Amino acid sequence: MNTIKTLNVNEVLDNHIPKLTKMVAEGYADAILICGDAGVGKTYGAEKFLNQYAKENPNFKWVMVGGDISPIGLYQTLYEYKDSVLLCDDVDALLSSRCANILKNALNTKEDRVVSYKKMNRQLFNAKDMSEEQKYQKYLESERTMYPNSFQFNGSCIFISNKPLDYVEPAVRDRCLSTCYLDFDLEQIVKRIIFLIDKLNPIKGNLERNDKFEVLQYLYNSAKKKGMRLSLRNFRNALSYRTSFSENNEWQEMIDLYLN
Repeated sequence: MNTIKTLNVNEVLDNHIPKLTKMVAEGYADAILICGDAGVGKTYGAEKFLNQYAKENPNFKWVMVGGDISPIGLYQTLYEYKDSVLLCDDVDALLSSRCANILKNALNTKEDRVVSYKKMNRQLFNAKDMSEEQKYQKYLESERTMYPNSFQFNGSCIFISNKPLDYVEPAVRDRCLSTCYLDFDLEQIVKRIIFLIDKLNPIKGNLERNDKFEVLQYLYNSAKKKGMRLSLRNFRNALSYRTSFSENNEWQEMIDLYLN
């Protein structure tokens, strides 16, 4: 459970995260956890690697899971993708106590990771004495609306969150092969933006490189003087202000008033 403070922010985001993701994709890890400030690019490296790995390995399956989720929703998702890698992006409920018991079984160190949901629910059927093949057949016959109340999970999870490590349920943290918090300071974020500046554009249209650096300088000064948060995401949003309000430097006023 390390807090990563490194001058080489690009090494962490473009090299370390893909390498950790590779361990999950190749079956060397059942789960990893990456936390840190929003908008720094935590998800990008993992998603890019998984897309490329899937192209090179046709039998490999992965899915992005996002948004809020209930315990029964998690249970159903794990069943639907029981042989896949789940990239769980900012699904904070997964990391809290209400979903921990389900994940404890799904990510157990035992060879047979049996997940059960024993509470009464009309979307579940009693799978006692049924093989995994029989469970799946009944699931298909119900047109994917009925789920067995127990099954074997063979997949893995990559958890990415903006929450601090202390938020994560200890039982979930303990089942992750890698657990880290990416704590990049202002200078590191600037270094990252400069590295990617040719690829970062406003939501609509484009800007000259000099204009992008002008926006970055303004955001950097605002962060130093006013405490404005700088990230890849709000830099890109600031570029949109620069495009939309280009006359008389109105974009600066709009950024001060409305950029998060």
